[in-house]
Amino acid sequence: MGLRRVVESVPYVGERLLIRGPIIALDYGHPDCLLRLPDPGPRWRAHLTRGGMTCITLGLDAMPLGASRDAIDTYIRRSAVAGRALVGATGVRTRW
Repeated sequence: MGLRRVVESVPYVGERLLIRGPIIALDYGHPDCLLRLPDPGPRWRAHLTRGGMTCITLGLDAMPLGASRDAIDTYIRRSAVAGRALVGATGVRTRW
C-alpha cells in the first residue's frame, strides 16, 4: 500500500476508500477482499464524500474485538512509539 512508519512523513497512498450506502471499506491491495471499517460517524463520512482526505493508521499488533475508543487511542499511541504503526493519506475512490 505504500504506508510509512508514523515518525516519517505521511505518504499519499491513492484513493483506497470505497463508500457504498452505509458501508465504508478499505482496498488494501488484496485481489478479492476489502477491509470493512467501523461506522465513522456522519461528519467524517461527509468530509470524505465531499472529496476530503483522511489519514489511515494500520497497527501491526493484534487488538481485541470490541475495544473502546480509549483503548484504541492507547493502542495507536503505543504502536506509534514502538514503530508498530504505519500511516498513509487516502481518499474515496469514485469507481470500483
